[in-house]
Amino acid sequence: MKKKRKVDYSKKTLKNPFRRKTKKKIKQDRVKSLKIIFIFLISITSISFLTWFFILSNFWTLEKIEVSGLLRVDENEIKEIVYKKSEGKKYFIIPASNILFIKKKGIKNDIKEKYHFKNIEILSNWPDMISVKVEENECSYILKQTESYYEIDSNNFIISKIDKKNEKFGKITLIENKNENIISKDKVNIDFDYINYIKKIDLLMRQKEDDFKIIQYIIDEENKNNDLVKAKIKNGPLAYFNTKNKPENQFKKLILVKDELGDDFWNKIYINLEFGDKVFYQ
Repeated sequence: MKKKRKVDYSKKTLKNPFRRKTKKKIKQDRVKSLKIIFIFLISITSISFLTWFFILSNFWTLEKIEVSGLLRVDENEIKEIVYKKSEGKKYFIIPASNILFIKKKGIKNDIKEKYHFKNIEILSNWPDMISVKVEENECSYILKQTESYYEIDSNNFIISKIDKKNEKFGKITLIENKNENIISKDKVNIDFDYINYIKKIDLLMRQKEDDFKIIQYIIDEENKNNDLVKAKIKNGPLAYFNTKNKPENQFKKLILVKDELGDDFWNKIYINLEFGDKVFYQ
């Protein structure tokens, strides 16, 4: 006799596979599908609009450039640098003129490389303006090279070429180079310590302007190792200083020599203060 197979109904589904969905269920599924499609379309539309608005629309296009802080440089030269940085496209699609993506660091570097300003600040003023704020370097000394005069900053960069009638003459240290050209592109090749030594002497001289007035400091073939400073005294002799000795001590000797020589001091060709306690003059 065959054994009856025991049927386990617990593992069976009682759902009728041939039973059709009700109209209500079909409607619910349709609404759900439409919601998904609607949300998808809204998302695509929103992304497309935001992409167009922030990247491709003219709303963010650079239209105005404001420059402040300039004393010597024409502001149009700064504007030209900014406009050049806003030409073309980034990543083949984003306009370089889009103020949201404009290369402010690149603009700053280009301005600094050309003009060596003390401080540069680039600000985006949405939606269409860039502000450039600069602080120019002050003139540290004036350099005469052949028949040309240049304003030089504390880092030996040329600020500008100036005329001899400029109001700064007589107020700022004037150095004349009689050797070969020491200007390379936009910088002067002079040792910083040597310049600082000259400025120390110039400060001492200006404190005694009732006794001395310096016309200029001279660099010539005698200055081989930046150890000699020649100071031309107005209506008087050249004063020779040794950069290896303290300027204050040599200046005191110059005062003593002037007092000893009296009016004859102004007839001398030079006063040499280079050799310790000894002073030579002619």
